[in-house]
Amino acid sequence: MKCFTIMFSLLFVSLIYSQEVKITEPEWVGEIIYVNDSVGDGVKLEMQKAYTKTKAGASLYIVGAGKVKTKTHVNGSTAKTRIKNTDKIQFIVKNNDNLTSPKSIINVFKLNADDKTRFIDISSLGTFSGAESMNIDFIDFTAKKYGENSYLITMPKLENGEYAITLAQSRMDFNLFSVYSPRAKSHEEILRETVQPGDTIWFSKNGNRIEAIAIRHDYYGLKLSYSQNNKTKEKVVAYNLVSLKK
Repeated sequence: MKCFTIMFSLLFVSLIYSQEVKITEPEWVGEIIYVNDSVGDGVKLEMQKAYTKTKAGASLYIVGAGKVKTKTHVNGSTAKTRIKNTDKIQFIVKNNDNLTSPKSIINVFKLNADDKTRFIDISSLGTFSGAESMNIDFIDFTAKKYGENSYLITMPKLENGEYAITLAQSRMDFNLFSVYSPRAKSHEEILRETVQPGDTIWFSKNGNRIEAIAIRHDYYGLKLSYSQNNKTKEKVVAYNLVSLKK
């Protein structure tokens, strides 16, 4: 029993060690890497220089009262770096050193998006109410030192959408990523991926389930061979009428 306990403990320690992140530390200060695996080089985030635009509401021109809003933009409606939504998302951030509290250096926030840009509201000036600074909802994260001069930051599950990470040395350098949840595959997609010629499946005909052999995928569905009244017949059946034989 004692021997088993020691072996289990060693196995547990080995599993924990094997799950440690061993991504290569980024080469350049300001570079941010998405930890897509526990080893390798990770995935670099898209980086863009953000720009600021100020726009007045239509009412300001019509009646002389309204608001002027300032937004910070980056080009494109979605990031080139796309991250599948999971319970834990991690990045490695290269800094001049890792001696300073990371939350005073690193900002993570969600962006709005339209057909051409991603943006965040930063201020609003009302005709009578004066200037207001927008409260940006920065995303919380945990962090620890990584390598010589980097941080490993960890965030919980995020909402789907567009995000940016900025660093203290240049808040207009937006490191961009998109979070998405994979859509469920359709019945047709599943059958196209799994059914091979020669597989036995079922299809529906006049309310009855008929056993058939798959011949090939067709533009209109699945071409099948089946027996009826001691005759072999062929038929193209729509995917929604086909099911795998279990």
